[in-house]
Amino acid sequence: LMLAICCGVTIILCEYFYPNELAIRHLLLLTACIFALQLAFAGMCFFFSCKCHSSGYALTLNAALCILFYTIRLLANLGGPLAFLRYATPYTLLDPAGILQSDLHACLRPLILVAIAIVLFALAGRSFRKRTLPF
Repeated sequence: LMLAICCGVTIILCEYFYPNELAIRHLLLLTACIFALQLAFAGMCFFFSCKCHSSGYALTLNAALCILFYTIRLLANLGGPLAFLRYATPYTLLDPAGILQSDLHACLRPLILVAIAIVLFALAGRSFRKRTLPF
């Protein structure tokens, strides 16, 4: 919902201030790809939350994983001997420049993120069903 609102407001404001200059199709495609990345991270966080027995541990683990992926991405962007690290994060599957150039591979990679999200949500649901909740 947040992405849809931001995208809608962006389109409205750009059309108001800069009529017919925004590539709306590219913006919508980029927003959909960002949504796929967020789904993958949400699936990862939900999976680890279902695996942990305490909420504090789950929050710490999820925050640490998200920060770790972002830090690895920053280190990979430095280049040099750390450039190989770019393949260690889900951010690799999001190529904004390729999406804006309508590159087919860049537009299809977020489907992998959606598949990862589906698998992680399914595994989390399976794990959650086996769990005994205290009442």
